[in-house]
Amino acid sequence: MHKYDRFLSIEGCLKHRAMQVSDARRRYGNDQDIALPNPYLADVVKIMESKAVRSLANKTQVLSSPSNALIRNRLSHSMEVAAIATTIAQILGLNHELCMAIALAHDIGHTPLGHQGEEFLTKVTEKIFRHEVFGVIVAQKIERKGDGLNLTKQTLLGMLHHSRGPKEIVVSDEMSEEAKAVMYSDKIAYMLADYNDFPRLGVPEHWRKKLRWFREVGMNQRERKNAIIAALCEESAEKGSVSFCDGEIARSFSETKNEMYKIYARLHTYDFEGFMKVYAFLGKVLQNDYPTVAFALMTDADLLYLSQYHVLDITKLRQTSLWERIPFLEELPPIDLSNPDLDW
Repeated sequence: MHKYDRFLSIEGCLKHRAMQVSDARRRYGNDQDIALPNPYLADVVKIMESKAVRSLANKTQVLSSPSNALIRNRLSHSMEVAAIATTIAQILGLNHELCMAIALAHDIGHTPLGHQGEEFLTKVTEKIFRHEVFGVIVAQKIERKGDGLNLTKQTLLGMLHHSRGPKEIVVSDEMSEEAKAVMYSDKIAYMLADYNDFPRLGVPEHWRKKLRWFREVGMNQRERKNAIIAALCEESAEKGSVSFCDGEIARSFSETKNEMYKIYARLHTYDFEGFMKVYAFLGKVLQNDYPTVAFALMTDADLLYLSQYHVLDITKLRQTSLWERIPFLEELPPIDLSNPDLDW
């Protein structure tokens, strides 16, 4: 039997639950930026052309290593999530253009240096900074000099509900099937990729050897990915909705995720003083919550460049990707960073 024949009996099994083109809603109906009849494909094009996605190429996935281009960054991670999510969508009969849009944009709210930057902002502001909320804010209120990308609500909701962190992987009734597919794909992508990247990052081999499940589920990354996708699609077909919580592979996947978060906790350290110096400087340049917004918009290179100086001034800020955003940030009305503003 060909390895893909196992999908013949379930191919398209969830097509009746797929999001339709006619379901698409935009905040601003007069959307003349892209002449495409498929609104979700139009979202893909808008997202791919955005500054937010471009900057992901210089934002950390797990740990930074500018000297090794093979280590994943946020952009390569997002592409891997899109590849897995569209595969799942194709098998199950879901809207793969919507999956692609959600996947490509799901991490545009991440700070420089990944979760370390997110933890710093939470500590310094004493307000929980959630990258999934900020990503929706970026898409609606910061991109295109504050005009926003005018994405469909379906894409924005998928972005908002993708994150689970160390928590249990669960879905909710308010999520579309495509949003569920991307949420699971995100976890699959970063677990497989991080296991693959650990040696490049200098993670001790005895830590990695504790993650025996990876070697049991496949001999290499492609085998592991295909085995997980197959298990997810078969369970989803049986349950009539995207699901990945039952069965040996799903349970082992969840248990291994918990083990990987123990490794992440040992890897994550940040230069609080260096970050604080940059944040304080941004506070002198900008008002309201915009120092937090500006900090989150920076790339790893921006933050590391600024944090090396004892004294910061505008001439140094001019050397960063943040500089061209400063003028319109100063003109924007205050933004509630805890509110994704999707009540429309």
